[in-house]
Amino acid sequence: MDITIRESGGSPQTVNWTTLKSGSWKKQFGAVMPTDDKHGGTAEPDYYYRYHRSADITLKLYLETKYKENNLVKTVLPQNDLLYIMADPTVTTEKGKGIDTTGFNIRVLSPGLGRVEINPTTVHLGHFIKTSDATLTRHGDFTVTARQVLRPAPGQSFELPLNIRFNKGALSATTDNQHLALKNTGDAEDNGLQLSIKDKDTGTPVTFGENTLMGKLSVTPSGALTNNIIKNYTIEVNRRSGMDVKAGKFTGAITAEITYN
Repeated sequence: MDITIRESGGSPQTVNWTTLKSGSWKKQFGAVMPTDDKHGGTAEPDYYYRYHRSADITLKLYLETKYKENNLVKTVLPQNDLLYIMADPTVTTEKGKGIDTTGFNIRVLSPGLGRVEINPTTVHLGHFIKTSDATLTRHGDFTVTARQVLRPAPGQSFELPLNIRFNKGALSATTDNQHLALKNTGDAEDNGLQLSIKDKDTGTPVTFGENTLMGKLSVTPSGALTNNIIKNYTIEVNRRSGMDVKAGKFTGAITAEITYN
């Protein structure tokens, strides 16, 4: 791995894997703190003064040797004093302030481990009759399913937290990003109708372009491949408040994007 350290507003400094493997290294980063010229004139920062600094530490992981097996999880345990922050790089007798890290997982996943299905892929809402708001409101249901297709490496079993996001495509979102303005075919103007989606089970409206937790997909090595996450949604088309509805044919295309974290 490579480690990159960047103080807010400063230039990044990178320690590569070759240097890390040496076991002993120093890298100066960030702005130099004022030295103590009022209380003894030392080369160290004035300990009577409190400094407020922040920095981001980024780990870049890569493989030197290809894994023989796919669909596995490697757990990295929490580390104490992984790095030390030193006020004076010339001091060799003190380690400085230690930095701890939490544990995390490294997942090695093959293409095709899972599959996403949307049923139906097209929701037909029929004809809208321009007589009242009630007749200009239509609903339709669809289901999004994420399922395990391939098995993990022998002895491996893990969960994949999945996010789902609905993208607006070529449609324009209203100010709350929870409705999409519709247009008649071949017309650049809005037709007075809007489209929205709700989680059918909870009633929670979907915010377009925003990730929400779909669930955790269990990936297991044995038994039938029946592990899946099923989410039910309701799509609604209704009249936009204060707008006249134009007669004509219209369609709306949106995409559902599933990602894991």
